[in-house]
Amino acid sequence: MRKCRYLDHNVIAFMARLPESMNLRGLRDKFIVGETFRNDLPAEITHRPKFAYRAPEAEVFVDNLDTPLAANVSPKRIEEAGLFDPARVAKML
Repeated sequence: MRKCRYLDHNVIAFMARLPESMNLRGLRDKFIVGETFRNDLPAEITHRPKFAYRAPEAEVFVDNLDTPLAANVSPKRIEEAGLFDPARVAKML
């Protein structure tokens, strides 16, 4: 039997389907996640107060355009993927 991992896509999909009442206990959200993984995660993680996620500044990703990111956002790669308009991506960069 495969051991379930905290960020496994199956766990995330399951959690997304749960009713809100199962995820909230008092003011503690994601309650069931903490209970499910309390033996697998350090107490510093399961008992810490909630804090806002801050995404890294864009410069971290695009300061050095000799990175793998630069290759993946090149107009050619964007066009090959067919998901975004290469001109708009270039404008964002």
